Amino acid sequence: MERSEAESLRDQMTAEHPDRATHSFILSERDGDWTVAKVALPPASDAADTPGVAGPAPVHSHDAGKLPGGVPPGAAGF
Repeated sequence: MERSEAESLRDQMTAEHPDRATHSFILSERDGDWTVAKVALPPASDAADTPGVAGPAPVHSHDAGKLPGGVPPGAAGF
């Protein structure tokens, strides 16, 4: 299939497919042949909308460049 055909099919599937609320449709190319792939979306989290439940922690500029655990890159042992 040509890219333009795959784009049209993807747009149609995004608008009309029964799974459009739980899946995304993406283009895939291999050896010049284009296809449309259906990819499951992660489940929606209600935690941010639930009173009393905190969402993910905000990222602050002073955290930039630190490895998980708060260790800056280049620290001894890393």
